[in-house]
Amino acid sequence: MQTELAVPAQSYLPFAGDVRRCFECGDVGIVLRDGFPVGCWRKNAGAGHNPPNPAATVLTRTVWNLVKRGIVIQPQHFELAAILTRHSSARPFQREREM
Repeated sequence: MQTELAVPAQSYLPFAGDVRRCFECGDVGIVLRDGFPVGCWRKNAGAGHNPPNPAATVLTRTVWNLVKRGIVIQPQHFELAAILTRHSSARPFQREREM
């Protein structure tokens, strides 16, 4: 008979938050569909979703402003901006050094 107390399982990813990054929008909150921004369906469905960080909020506001002005958003530019929203001066984007 085992009398020891069971130790609760520890997370193997201590740096991960309670909710993982959204696989659809990357926690930006919007995605481009045929050149037009739409809200993330996972967020709208009520699934666990992290709130957008300040850079993602600025990106979302800028995208909606461009659409309102009739400017077409290039998908490659949006994807690059979405990737860069995950970084800050405290955690900069890693670049390869040229030698």
